[in-house]
Amino acid sequence: MKSIGVIGNDIAAWMAAAFFAVQPASQRPNISIFTGASQGCDDSIQNPIPDFSGFLSLVGVSDQQFISACAATPTLGTCYKISSQYELAQSSHNDFYHIWGEYGSPLGAIEFHQLYIRAMLEAEHSDLNGLSVAALAAKNNRFMLPSRDQLSIRATYQTSYSFLTKNYIQWLQHLCKKAGVQEDSRPINYLLKSTDGYRIEFHSGDKAGADFLINTCPKLRDQVASCNSWREFIPFTQVTRKNTAQERRRLVSDVEFGHNEWRITRYAADSQETTTYVLPDEPVSEENAELFSGCVASPRENQLLHLGRALINLHSPLVCEVDLIWIALRMLQQFYPALPDGPSAASEYNQRLIAAYENLRDLSQAVYIQVERKLPGTFAAINHCKVSSQLQHKLDLFVHRGKLPAYEHEIYKRQWQQWLLLGLGAKPSRIEPITFHLSPAEMRNVFNKIKSAVSSEVETWPSVK
Repeated sequence: MKSIGVIGNDIAAWMAAAFFAVQPASQRPNISIFTGASQGCDDSIQNPIPDFSGFLSLVGVSDQQFISACAATPTLGTCYKISSQYELAQSSHNDFYHIWGEYGSPLGAIEFHQLYIRAMLEAEHSDLNGLSVAALAAKNNRFMLPSRDQLSIRATYQTSYSFLTKNYIQWLQHLCKKAGVQEDSRPINYLLKSTDGYRIEFHSGDKAGADFLINTCPKLRDQVASCNSWREFIPFTQVTRKNTAQERRRLVSDVEFGHNEWRITRYAADSQETTTYVLPDEPVSEENAELFSGCVASPRENQLLHLGRALINLHSPLVCEVDLIWIALRMLQQFYPALPDGPSAASEYNQRLIAAYENLRDLSQAVYIQVERKLPGTFAAINHCKVSSQLQHKLDLFVHRGKLPAYEHEIYKRQWQQWLLLGLGAKPSRIEPITFHLSPAEMRNVFNKIKSAVSSEVETWPSVK
């Protein structure tokens, strides 16, 4: 493989170009990016999960360098505001801070979430936000970096970053230029498939190609790349996106639920972005299928990879665009540099990638299902949606035993999923018998010690300004 071509000018295109530019290879292929196919960056805000740090490590950039280059700010997770109407006042007990980490701590062989379920079943109410140092810190707008000392309470959570897409792309462009990536800005008409591979056709009629192409533009997908719509599972469409000056400094993104709609607000250094999604009342025709979440059925041909918006359209409070791109690139690491060798590698890559996205799709649907159970009528139509067999297995097992199975290629950690369901009001009917080895008094003592330790720790943290 002597050449790699990336088609696009958006976040997926520049991430892919940077990914290939820094990959180790005995003879590095020529890397070109064809930017005449899309309008490029927008004003959106990226708020990826902590796995994003893997991309920074791949391109050889420290967290501090990234923060400085992209004006990134730290984040701890998501705040879910469970209300039947946006207009209703949000009381503090309705806000659940779902952080990337742990609530409480195991007690020997007893998992803490099982102890929390027991307290729920015995009507011993305990605010989850007071059982996690990161959740309480986010609630009180205080922050400290996590610790590497596993005995420290500051080792119980992870952090990520929030940043503007335009800042991120400018930084990626700098990395690519430094690594020798060649840019071709000629306007593009088509992506053509011929007997000898894929070729780009420009407005001028000229053609260009490479041994391997990455396409990030949905309008350039060929006829083979049909899109599987997920509207039977999560039938939400984006209806508005609004960017405004930041009104307050937040360590979490905010998710608010209303009647048949929900909205996500993400925060960056000096701005905030609110995206509203709606569950349509009327069926939508096949022509509008791509308005809904979906995934390309064959994300990788032997010599072509669809990436970013050309591959995935997933609306979720759990992940953002950077997450989806990095999942695909990280999986591609297992196959590089043997990219165009034949159908077997492409088939395995396709299966793994689609499974990873379907896991996220199912978990997003689980959020809607749980909100509907907690507040009937909020997402009434979700009761008639299709549920995958693996999601049904997860929900049934969690309700029955307070346990969650782990499926292959899951991105979202199982402990994050457990606390997400509990925080949204899931109430398992049974717990593990070992949990009853503690007396009620001992159990209350455990909770009180955790609350005291969490509160004392957070009081020492500086406020975020």
